[in-house]
Formats: sequence, C-alpha cells, structure tokens
Amino acid sequence: MTLHRFPLLVALLALVTAGIVAAQVPPQPVCSLYTGPLPQVRAESLADLVGDIFINCMQPGSEPLSAQLDLQVTLNTKVTNNRNFGQGSDVTDAQLYVFQTVCCQPPNPGVPAYGRLISDTTLEWHPLVVIPPGTSGSAMLQISNIRAKGFGVSAVQPNPGMITASVSLTGPWPAPIVPVPNTLTIAFVLSGLGVSLQPSTGAVNVRLQEMFPTAFKPLGYPLSAPGYIVIQEDGLLTPGSGVNNGGATQGTRFILRFADVPGGVHLLVPHMVQTSGGLDIRRVFNADSSGAGGCYYLGCMTPPPGGTMGEVDLSKTGGFAVYEVVNSFPYGIDQADISLVACRGKVDESGCHTILSPPALRDMTVRTSFAPVSTIDTSTPGAPAPRFVEVGIPLIAGK
Repeated sequence: MTLHRFPLLVALLALVTAGIVAAQVPPQPVCSLYTGPLPQVRAESLADLVGDIFINCMQPGSEPLSAQLDLQVTLNTKVTNNRNFGQGSDVTDAQLYVFQTVCCQPPNPGVPAYGRLISDTTLEWHPLVVIPPGTSGSAMLQISNIRAKGFGVSAVQPNPGMITASVSLTGPWPAPIVPVPNTLTIAFVLSGLGVSLQPSTGAVNVRLQEMFPTAFKPLGYPLSAPGYIVIQEDGLLTPGSGVNNGGATQGTRFILRFADVPGGVHLLVPHMVQTSGGLDIRRVFNADSSGAGGCYYLGCMTPPPGGTMGEVDLSKTGGFAVYEVVNSFPYGIDQADISLVACRGKVDESGCHTILSPPALRDMTVRTSFAPVSTIDTSTPGAPAPRFVEVGIPLIAGK
C-alpha cells in the first residue's frame, strides 16, 4: 500500500515545491523612464558628460519582494568613460545609484555601482538587486557620470544633434520590463568653439568664442552625489579615475598651431588671459603636441615664467601654444582674445624689441581647436578626458 502511494506522494511534493518556487518570483514591476536637466555636449568632443537617466519602478501588491535584474543602457553614440582606475578591465566610471523610497520617509540612497562596458555603445549593471516596496513606495534607479562621443552625432535642422539612451531591464519573468518611454534624449550636441582673427596695433588677436554656456569649463572637483548640472569637466567621485578622482584629466584646453612663420620671426603669447565675464585661461607649459600633459601658468611651476608673455618654440612641429580654462562663468557666453606679438631681433622676458605689423607675417597661419586633440573615440584606458577631434581651420594671420 505504501509502495503504491509513493509515486503519488513524490508527485504531490514536486507540485508543492514548484508552487513555493513560483510564489517566490515577485510580481513584475512597472517602470517609467525620465531624465533631469539636459546638458549641451560639444560637437567637437570625444568624451563629454551627458545627462542622468532615472528609472522609477513600482511593484504590484503590498509586500516588498526583491528582484534580481539585468540593466543595460545603449547610446546612439560611443560610450567613452574611463576604464583605468583599478576596478577591472571592462569596468567604467559610469555609476548607478539605487534609491528605495517608502511613503512618508526620505529616500535611502544606496551605494553606487560601476557600469560594465559590454560593447562600444552599451553599459550593463548585473546582477542588480532591487526591492520595490509595493504600492507604498517605489525604487528609483539613477544612472550618472556617463561620458559619450559628441562628434559625428548629426543634427536634423532646425534641431541640434541629440544623444539618446535606450534602456533594457530583464528579470525572472517571461518578458522584459519595458520602461515608458523606452528611449530618452540625454544631451544636445552643439558646436562649442568659434575662432576668428582680430587684427590690432602691433598684434593679431586669436578670438576664442564660446558658442554656448558651459562650452568652456574648468577642471573642477569630484562631486560627492549625482544630479548636478554639468558646469565643470570633473564628474562624480571615482577613486583612481582622472587627475583628481573626478574622471577628468584637465579643464577645457585650446591648442593654437602656427605654420609658415616667416624666417627670423619670433612669436610671443600671453601667459594668462582674463575677461570681465569671469573667464580665466592660462598658458600650459610642457604640454605635448596634442595639448595633453604639462601644467598651467601659476598652477605648478616654481618659480613661474617671468613677464606677462612668453615665446613660442617654433622648432616643435611648426610651433604651438596650449591654454587651459581655470575659471569660467557657467551661466553666460564669453570670449577671450589671445594676442600674438611677432618680432625680429632680441626677445627677452620684457617682450619684443622690434614689433612687426600683421602684414609682415604674410602667409603665416593659425589653426585653433579644443584640446587635447585625439583620434581615440572609444572607452580606452589612459586616454585624456575630455578630448576632442581637431576640426580647426587654418586662418591666415598676415591679412
């Protein structure tokens, strides 16, 4: 009798076990997708910070049940975050925060997690454990500190180019969670730098025109929490990433390249340019020919170079000068004039002894771009951030 009942007992036990396992699968959350203030990304950039992504999830029912999710974010351009800060070869400094909110209580932020790069355009967080607290609250995911390539994102006139993000959420359910909407705009792409030559008495001024507020940014400092408007090159605090743990390696830089300088001519440029609008740019000494490395005037050289101007070394690939933004006013548009003084004869710290007029420079050209310039348009360990495509057009200084 017992032997005959044993198969039935086993079947009943399996059925009960399956029911328990099924009961442990939480109801599928309902998620919505939105973004915060949208930053403007420079069209010349290869590694600019974009806006944050927010995913808000609620779970049917009243009981908080944990769910293990796989979260992927795919951009319409390349992800160019740092991957050289000691967390693994495929781990980036893009960060995810989980906020568990319950009715009538303040949000409880979780510990940020770094995103893993699984393709040139896709970041992944897995496994991600979320506990949506039923109808009494929600779980909010905030993705921040993503750097992306702005160059090549085309505009559809009259609208600017847009960097977009698509979100995929999967879990222990037959079908993936489909956030509403599924795709978000996370940045606008606009040209950041305008350049012109402005002749003046005894000099040629290279005018750097900021094309939108925050196109010229200082290095800044690491941010302790997400959600800030992008007004500096540094992003969120990430130990080991960037020059000061904020992901960036320098503030916005500019490189001026000189070509066809007449024989016997010396070029002098200022150590520092400050404007009434709060823009402060300093010459960078000992930078390489891409505009990377070195340090800016009054920033780290002891003693600093004398005088207010210094000579350009024309023996280095035709000669170049590099400048870095040390301070700026992020809520207005500014411009700065870098004076090029050409002379013959003796040159010392006091300046030029025989100043040449612009027509004497004949066909000398100046090509100006954001810097450091680079061809690295992927997430690459050791690459500077920000970095830019060299798109400047040579302008004739002798006219």
